[in-house]
Amino acid sequence: MRVKHGWSGEVSTNRWAKVDVELDDEDLRRLVKERTGLGVEALAHLSHSAAFSLLESEAERLLYIKLCQRHGMDKDTVRGLCKEILDMQNGICAALRKNLGAA
Repeated sequence: MRVKHGWSGEVSTNRWAKVDVELDDEDLRRLVKERTGLGVEALAHLSHSAAFSLLESEAERLLYIKLCQRHGMDKDTVRGLCKEILDMQNGICAALRKNLGAA
């Protein structure tokens, strides 16, 4: 699976930017391992929609960080958005751990 999340817009008068973040299966393996401590075998128990949600939300989170660092998006706004995304991701990962009987 490959997920791409992008943004384009005017960052100042007559100055435009386009930012894309693309993640794939390797990123999903890393994300699941980091957030759950489980090995790649856990991916077999992750639904397609949950895997997409994890990848898409991680791409969105990375995009917000990049917009903040490079184009001046408000840091507090980015922190709030990233917290919401991380909470959602943690919920998916907690459900996966629970389904696998991990503590």
